[in-house]
Parts: sequence; structure tokens; C-alpha cells
Amino acid sequence: MENYLREALIACGKSPDQVLFSTGEVASICGVSIDTVRSWIHDSVLKASQFGHNYCHRVRRDHLVALLEDNYESI
Repeated sequence: MENYLREALIACGKSPDQVLFSTGEVASICGVSIDTVRSWIHDSVLKASQFGHNYCHRVRRDHLVALLEDNYESI
């Protein structure tokens, strides 16, 4: 799954070594909408942290990999 993530990051023009992802980046990698990613976070399907005064979510690489591994068939 790590190789899939690296390839997806390169395809999106991102660094393959990136460790934090915005909801938009997660949506792009998973092929879903930003609202879907927010729903996953709200429903505790995907762990994320909130940063800044706008409470922007950031997803750690290991949590994204876990989501992809657990749900690869449905994403």
C-alpha cells in the first residue's frame, strides 16, 4: 500500500515523502470528494488532527495508509 501511496503522490505532483495531508489531498489520492473525507474524519473512519484558527484537518501518512489498507477494495 505504501507503494500505491507513493505513486499517487507523484501523479498528483506531490513529494512521495510527504507526511501530512490536507482533506483535499486525501480526497484526490482516494478518488472521493472532500466532503467524503470530512465524513470519514467525523465518523472516526480516518484519524486527523486540527490545526490553526480555521481548524483545518491534517491526516498523518500512517493513518492514510491504514485507511487505504483497510478499505482498498471500496475506495
